[in-house]
Amino acid sequence: MKAVTVPSSRLGRRKGPQSNKNSSALLQEAGLPAALSSYCGEFSNVGGLPLACETDESVKELSPEAARCLYRVAHEALGNAAKYSEATKVEL
Repeated sequence: MKAVTVPSSRLGRRKGPQSNKNSSALLQEAGLPAALSSYCGEFSNVGGLPLACETDESVKELSPEAARCLYRVAHEALGNAAKYSEATKVEL
């Protein structure tokens, strides 16, 4: 499990990183665990919330469509946590 803490001076208006072509390419090439780990790292740097991200290598066996769907769900959930919650820590 990876926990990253962002200094309170960077909290302000919380928001997460934007999804882009690089994340889609990483998802296709390296699989869901690597793409989620990468996004979690970006989110921690931009989102202003401590984030614990744990991935399971067995999900590499998912179809590309299922992996893309789960990635989008995680992306949306983290964005909502940063934007709307008063959470002090997020776990994925």
